[in-house]
Amino acid sequence: MNSIGLTGIVATAFVVGLSGAMSPGPLTLVTMVRAARNGVKAGMKVCLGHGLVEALLVLALGLGAGAVLARSSLAGTVALIGAVVLGVMGFFLIRDARTASLDEMTTLMGEERNELGPVVAGIVATVGNPYWIMWWATVGVSYVILASRFGSLGLALFFGGHYLADVVTLGIVSVVMAQGRRWLSGEWYRRLLLIFGVFLWGMAAYFLYSAWQFWH
Repeated sequence: MNSIGLTGIVATAFVVGLSGAMSPGPLTLVTMVRAARNGVKAGMKVCLGHGLVEALLVLALGLGAGAVLARSSLAGTVALIGAVVLGVMGFFLIRDARTASLDEMTTLMGEERNELGPVVAGIVATVGNPYWIMWWATVGVSYVILASRFGSLGLALFFGGHYLADVVTLGIVSVVMAQGRRWLSGEWYRRLLLIFGVFLWGMAAYFLYSAWQFWH
């Protein structure tokens, strides 16, 4: 009985996590940017940052922090902070789009003191998304409660199934972007950075609007 239940938790956590990971958002955009600039490894470091946050969150939910996440005031604050961070990240991309070239990709991130490292960027892109918070306050809490019936093993398997979906999805995104850069000329590469920057600004504006909605 427990074995079947645990198998079901892993399988459904993977499928539900896959549907969420495939939805475009800040984490996907940041992964695409880092992989296009510095290769697959950089994209997967973004995924690692995301996973570290979610591991801590699953642990916190297992200890009863679900009620805190459900507060709309917290979601509003997260949305505001996320808007600011995404706006700054978008600014750096648009600025780099003026002069960036593929030949500079291997040194660009090391020279940019104002930009976040890929792991930290993954953390920021995760916690700065209010809808990530809302997902965990609803669907995530329900899963944690279900997995908690099987103790620590249940929680670990739930997180494993959920995070595996992120690894698969963001891994594919990283490979596609890293391989695709070979066919990008310097001009097209700069256009790609500009598009990403504009998308991040658009998402920042959407998060600002979301913060206003959460507070009213």
